[in-house]
Amino acid sequence: MSASARFEQIALGLSLPGTATFADFWQGPNRELVAQLERLMRDDGGASVYLSGPPGSGKTHLLQACCNAAQGRIGYLPLAEVEPFGPRVIDGLDALDCVCIDDLDRVAGREEWEHGMFVCCNRLRDAGRKLIVSGAQPLRELPVRRDDVLSRLAWGLVYRLRQPDDAEFGEALRFLCERRGMPITPQVIEFLLRRLPRSLADLVAIVEQLDAASLQAHRRLSVPFVKDVLRL
Repeated sequence: MSASARFEQIALGLSLPGTATFADFWQGPNRELVAQLERLMRDDGGASVYLSGPPGSGKTHLLQACCNAAQGRIGYLPLAEVEPFGPRVIDGLDALDCVCIDDLDRVAGREEWEHGMFVCCNRLRDAGRKLIVSGAQPLRELPVRRDDVLSRLAWGLVYRLRQPDDAEFGEALRFLCERRGMPITPQVIEFLLRRLPRSLADLVAIVEQLDAASLQAHRRLSVPFVKDVLRL
């Protein structure tokens, strides 16, 4: 059964992208974290993970990869999307085997949301299930008012995603292109690195745009072609 078929559509009928995997994530300086997440998703027991990192650092990809690798009933809750529906969306998550909650910072400091997280954390741990949570800030800087919520988020693995430096960003660009079967020369990499924002999310979007243009035009990546496609 596919991961998307096993996904529990929580309250709002949200769907989980089926393409987010650990293999498609450029690990770079976060290789140890990815290895631990893969191991946790293979294990039958419970687990608690809190991931932090700025927008574009790869948190969402890793949470979705956890969902796609986990066993049993799975829930993925992107709080940036479901926040308008209120904290009721957390109700019942503890019935699942693996729960991934993205962007906790969006609701931090709000009593009803924090109460829901407190209950969810306790019940998932008591049942021996998995909880993976992400936020923009490190745990000690997360604007959560309830200390008991912070203590429960600290029960397991706490990790800050490290952003690539310039040299690693070039490695990430090469990796993403090669995963799509799209050769890229050092000249094109150098050209792009002088112009691209330092965000993995932006990099993925640009590589996807170049891949689509390359397939449509039946052309390899060259500096003139890239410059034309991206209007640089």
